[in-house]
Amino acid sequence: MPVGGVGGAVPTPRQYRFLRTQLYATLLCVAGLASLGALTLERAFLVGFLALVTVATLTAPVHVTPPWRRRLRWPLLLGSVVFLALVVVRTAEKLLAAL
Repeated sequence: MPVGGVGGAVPTPRQYRFLRTQLYATLLCVAGLASLGALTLERAFLVGFLALVTVATLTAPVHVTPPWRRRLRWPLLLGSVVFLALVVVRTAEKLLAAL
């Protein structure tokens, strides 16, 4: 069995930094929504996803992509699909309410 358990390698300091930044950004946004009294599950997902996209974009290496960053593709793709589904549902609700 690999040293780091399932998946092989021990997480690097950059991975920990990425995860901490993602966690803090999400918690800060959720706390902001809660303090405004606007916290819902849908909004919590949206701010968490937008925090993930922002952190992934701002911390992306310029020349070489480490293997662990390639695994972010699937969570970002899944989050994009859910985000688009929420937008379509909200738009359909508003269009149907206007009729």
